[in-house]
Formats: sequence, structure tokens, C-alpha cells
Amino acid sequence: MKTILSVILCCLSFLSFAQNTECDSLFSRSIALYNDEKIDSSLSYWLQIVHTFSDTSSCYKNSLHNIPLVYEQLEDFENAKLWITKILEKDLNNFDPGTGIMEPYANYHHNACMQMARILSKEKKYEEGLNYLLWAETKYPYETFSATSFEKRAVSIAMWKAEFYLENNQKEKAIWVLVNKAIDVDVFFRKPDWGGFTSVDFYSRISQRALDLIDEVYGFDSFKEAFNEALQKVKTERAFIEKNGKQTKAKIGMFILYGNSYRLGSSDKKFNAVKFKKQIQNTRFWTMLKEKESAKS
Repeated sequence: MKTILSVILCCLSFLSFAQNTECDSLFSRSIALYNDEKIDSSLSYWLQIVHTFSDTSSCYKNSLHNIPLVYEQLEDFENAKLWITKILEKDLNNFDPGTGIMEPYANYHHNACMQMARILSKEKKYEEGLNYLLWAETKYPYETFSATSFEKRAVSIAMWKAEFYLENNQKEKAIWVLVNKAIDVDVFFRKPDWGGFTSVDFYSRISQRALDLIDEVYGFDSFKEAFNEALQKVKTERAFIEKNGKQTKAKIGMFILYGNSYRLGSSDKKFNAVKFKKQIQNTRFWTMLKEKESAKS
């Protein structure tokens, strides 16, 4: 019985190897066609792969990822969205290998949400697009071991969300998103499993965008006064974050500004309202706020 079972397993293994080899061969051919700008032909190969081969193979997953990108390139948005939905419905491993050092993981679901938001933006469906940006932020967060890449993506998503709100003529919500991100700089609270962080100025652009809108909507002096008053009423509460598979204590600071709630975390276990205010005053946003105040004097 064991001998028969061994033969069956050997045959299955050989069949799987043969299928993977054929799949990889078709995928390589499709890439060559795409690079030769024969986009329709490359698309037909990727469609053939996902209809023929196992959804556990890397060439299947890569083909599934490429199909909606090509449809978007061809401006066939309906088919692009159809295939993005297929990706989101699939049980894919987002920690599969990515495209290189800067993209260590595949992030199938996160990237699908970002692509869907981009397409919906082209279609001027901003409310729907915001839902997918929220998914990309919370349900399918960007997976990376680098805190630098993690924060760069977080700032990018905030900028996208703000622009979507602006397109929907919701300027106050756009300001809330921009300011919240500009002062939410404790990366280690949001990514306690960080593998490295390079001191990069992510925040000047997002802060400047916020300040321009603040001047337009509230007026600079009015905002500065309201912001200072809000910081005097900061409240803190205990929170827990997962680090190395364990729950560790953390703190969250909260305040209300123009009716919007701001909740910012700190990796400092001894965090309090005074430290919260100092944390904000050490941000690039606060520095630019003070610079603008000096320029107006």
C-alpha cells in the first residue's frame, strides 16, 4: 500500500512540476510580448494562465495581478474593476515575494485596492474610491518590514484621500486628513515590528498642502488660535499594540478641532498630555505653522 501511495505522490509531484514549468514558460512569453508592446497578445496569455493553472502557483498570481493593470492601460475600466474584484475575493498570501528590496512583499490585496481607487478617480467616483483607500489603510494594510516604506505609503494614502475629498467639495474633511497625518509621526506606534527607519522628510509636502487649505477655509490666525485651544484640552487613554507577537502597552492622545476628532498614538509608555503637546510641537507641521506666523508678523 505504501509503495502504491509513493508512486501516486511521485506522479502528482511530477505533474505539478510539469504544470508549473509550462505556466512559467507561458508567463515569460507574455512578458516578452508586453515588452514588445504587443499588449493584447500578452493579455491573452495571462488570461489563459489564470483559466488553466493552479491558483497556488506564482505565475498564476502574477498573471492575476497583471490582468487588471493591462485592462486599465487599455482604458477598459469595467474589465479592470472586474479582475480587481477577483483579486480581492481570492485567498492570496500578501507576504509572497514582491518585486525587489523596496517591495519585499506582493501585497496583492492592498495594491488591488489602490488600483481600484485610481480607476474610480478617473471615473470621478470619489466616494466609492474613498472606501477602497480606507480598505488599503485598514483592512489590507501595506506589508513591509521597513518603517520608512510603511510611512511613505501612509503619507501617500492620506494625500490621495484629501484630494478625493476636495474633488467632492469636502474641504474641511481634506484638511482633517492632511493635518491628522502631518502630526501623526510616531511610526513605531503604528508599526512596532519595524525593521529600520530612515529619517526622511515625508511631512513638508503634506503640511504645506494642509496650510494652504487652512488659509483658504478657516484663515490662518483663526486656525492657529483654535489649534492651541484644542491642545490645552488633550485627553489620553491606554491602548495596546502587538509587538513581536505580544501585546504591549501604549497610549493614545485625543483632541477635538473644528468638530473633528484627532486620535494619535505614542510608543512612549509614559505618554501624557504634556508629552502629547510636545510631540506635536516637534513635528514639521508645527514648525511650518510657526514659520508662517513669523512671516505674517
